[in-house]
Amino acid sequence: MPNADGQDNSNQSASQDKTAERDSKALERQNRLSQALRDNLRRRKTQQRARKAESSASVQALSDTKTPDGAGEDA
Repeated sequence: MPNADGQDNSNQSASQDKTAERDSKALERQNRLSQALRDNLRRRKTQQRARKAESSASVQALSDTKTPDGAGEDA
């Protein structure tokens, strides 16, 4: 479609459409990657909390099974 100067803007418009589509796809990809990173971080923190709780439970179980100082020793 010719503009006021008589030039055809269809190539420019098609180029802008392609650029907009490429930018849109790049933004979608960036959003997916960001979400994957957030999910990964959430999963790692959950696993870390679970390991810490398990470790604390193990330490507590060990301290519960220990005999008091001096118990069972010959005087």
